[in-house]
Amino acid sequence: MENAALDINKFIGKEHERSKWFVKLIEVKKVNTHYGERHIYKFETRSGKFGAFFADLFDELNHTHIGQCFHFTGTVKSHSFNDYSKQNETMFNRVKIEKVFENNLNNYATLVFF
Repeated sequence: MENAALDINKFIGKEHERSKWFVKLIEVKKVNTHYGERHIYKFETRSGKFGAFFADLFDELNHTHIGQCFHFTGTVKSHSFNDYSKQNETMFNRVKIEKVFENNLNNYATLVFF
């Protein structure tokens, strides 16, 4: 699928946009890359859009935090259809974890954006 043909309303932000994002962690997976051992963090927004980023394992956000919400600052790297998960996905880079909400939240619709 060509990126130009993708519906941008199904993605998070605009390409190259740097901002603060509020999401819920859905998966952390260890992967081997040509940069060495990294982790892919997958998350979902309140509106049901999916995103991911590669990083070293964060102490404040790891495998034990699945289902928790967090704020991060990051830059939208790309929008694409993920053939593996069969969903639209926004990739981020230059990620900095700002705040992890320590409650295990199954329904995060009641949290406010900061």
